[in-house]
Amino acid sequence: MIHNLTNEHREQFFNEGYLAFSLNKDFQNKLKSFRNRLNYKKLLFSKYDRNVEAELLINGMKAQGSLHDLYELSNSIQDSDFKCSQMWMTIFDDKKWNDEVYFQEEIQQLIDFFYGEGFARNTGMGESCYLLYTKGCRFSFHKDGGYVKVGGVDESITVSTILFYLNENWKDGYGGEIVVKKNDGEIITIEPDIGTCVMLELTKNDLEHKVNEVCEDDYLRDNLRLTLVKK
Repeated sequence: MIHNLTNEHREQFFNEGYLAFSLNKDFQNKLKSFRNRLNYKKLLFSKYDRNVEAELLINGMKAQGSLHDLYELSNSIQDSDFKCSQMWMTIFDDKKWNDEVYFQEEIQQLIDFFYGEGFARNTGMGESCYLLYTKGCRFSFHKDGGYVKVGGVDESITVSTILFYLNENWKDGYGGEIVVKKNDGEIITIEPDIGTCVMLELTKNDLEHKVNEVCEDDYLRDNLRLTLVKK
């Protein structure tokens, strides 16, 4: 198993709407190997020696192009007076991913633990992507849930968000923490260290959360985001 979770963790997830926990060392090493092979930090800050298509989101507006060009665009926005409440880069596909980005066996273990083995027949993977936050990037308070009208009532079509953090050597003051607002108003701040997994339950709670602004030069705050949706 990639975790050491108990029934108490499962109850917290469904009752409080979120859970943060540490993945085991074997899976942490697997994440490190995956991240190091992609080496997006080198592409951004050192040598852009292969083409990677990405998307830059700024206050709900999207721009698509090469990772390098979008990074330069984000820097120019930082140097302007434009006020951003949302800015980050997303990679949806990379030939170096193969199938690893989905970590199918490990994700299945999580699904089975929280929802039971039969649950997977009624769900599927929605958007799966790699998120990159450089200096100045942030995401203000928002919710992840998606809804459709069924009999005049909003019904959730998203089940949960799963975040795998990939940052090593994170330090206080770097920024990029995820901040979760609980139903009772309590604020929970979670450091984006590698090996940390954060899960958000979207069918009943759909908690507001945000990503703090990244404040450190030449620092890449990155994570995998996987979404479970109803089929």
